[in-house]
Amino acid sequence: MRRSVALALISVSLALGGSALAQSPAATESIATAVADTARPDADKARDTVRKPAEIVAFAGVKPGDKVAEIAPGGGYYTRILSKAVGPEGKVYALMPAFFANRPGGLDAI
Repeated sequence: MRRSVALALISVSLALGGSALAQSPAATESIATAVADTARPDADKARDTVRKPAEIVAFAGVKPGDKVAEIAPGGGYYTRILSKAVGPEGKVYALMPAFFANRPGGLDAI
């Protein structure tokens, strides 16, 4: 199982041409600024140690000006980081599948 996951990650990295692994200085700074944003809720900041948002967003190859789709954003933990990382020229689209949206309280966290 671990081998197949590792192979899948390597395949994705190769398909992306390594762009997700080698961020530009502007993208790296944008992500660091997004994670360090003092306006982020304390509860979000407390999760950072386990979730490693800077590493996740960098691996995804997010950079200023990008258009990003986030599926099932939950309480918005990554939405807040992504919106700062893409900056004013970028867009973050939060997509909530009907299965989640239609259940009782499904949209309460958004």
